[in-house]
Amino acid sequence: MIGLVKIVNVIASTKTNMEIDIEELSQKLMNAEYNPEMFSGLIYRRDNKPTIIMFATGKLSSHGARSETAAKRAIIEVLSEIKNIGGLNKTAHLENINIVNVVGTVFIGYRIDIEELSKNLPNTIYDPEQFPGLIYRPSNDSVVCMIFSTGKIVIVGCNSEVQIRQTYQQFQKTLARADYSYRVES
Repeated sequence: MIGLVKIVNVIASTKTNMEIDIEELSQKLMNAEYNPEMFSGLIYRRDNKPTIIMFATGKLSSHGARSETAAKRAIIEVLSEIKNIGGLNKTAHLENINIVNVVGTVFIGYRIDIEELSKNLPNTIYDPEQFPGLIYRPSNDSVVCMIFSTGKIVIVGCNSEVQIRQTYQQFQKTLARADYSYRVES
């Protein structure tokens, strides 16, 4: 839909109060991948659910959820699952689950002259030989907007769904103040 932010990935992270035997879990969990020569974490892919990455230190992260609630719920479900199969002591518990990155996309419904926008908008990088979009940092924090001439915008680096929507609303105001866009011809 035009102008609506769609959340495409929420990453959440936490830590258990004890270490995880990821080598043992790699044998017990279906669809678990553990190759310590390539990556020190265990990657647990679940059908139609967020992927969980676990480390021996007890750190867990959820990747691929479409909401903050789903990202947190995935971690809680996996903690329960690994307790049930003996991968963690029954007394294991989680620290606070933090949202570390929310990625959203939006289609604004018209093309954007990103070359012109790059000349007039501060905090941008545009090098079409390296990347086809305009990289825009709307503030000094970690938020980045990748703006494409097609009218698609990808927003990364937010720590909440609310922040994604606020970032897009601010960007809309920036585009409205300046006429850097042009409508798609039918």
